Amino acid sequence: MTPIDPQPGEGGYAVMPSAPRLHSGALPGIIGRGGVVENQKSWWIEAFLSPDEDRSWYMLDRPRVNNHGNPPHMIRLRDGRIVLTHGWRAPPHGSRAMLTSDEGTTWSDEIIRRDDGKSWDPGYPRTVQRSDRRIVTVYYFNVPGSKERHIAATIWNPGPAPAPDQAGQVC
Repeated sequence: MTPIDPQPGEGGYAVMPSAPRLHSGALPGIIGRGGVVENQKSWWIEAFLSPDEDRSWYMLDRPRVNNHGNPPHMIRLRDGRIVLTHGWRAPPHGSRAMLTSDEGTTWSDEIIRRDDGKSWDPGYPRTVQRSDRRIVTVYYFNVPGSKERHIAATIWNPGPAPAPDQAGQVC
């Protein structure tokens, strides 16, 4: 296995990669990162791509989300799209998602799935697609009025896949 990126410097981290295989065989990788950037502590997720089945990797411009350190998770939907889910650790705390219809070339704006968290620590998401095509994202969460975190799930509809444009490409 080839490392996605060099290990971060002292005090930094690169954790919890997620990489669904594309139709082409390429692997888009998304990882949780943290460290000091321009003399400031920072936490984000960033994307990489291996066009050659893990022999080499290069960084992508998107998605790169300054989500304050919550790890990402990606899955391929039955219609071919890829969904990226992650928690949001800045107020309002919650759960978010992004979609791509073109294997990661472009991404939707963030979709706020939930923003009612009491704590900065919405837990590590895991996402699956049900047989009815709805999405289930499971994570730990803390809501106002609760002393402890609990396991929560958001069930949501990713909407229909975009129709191909005139050139036959998915938008």
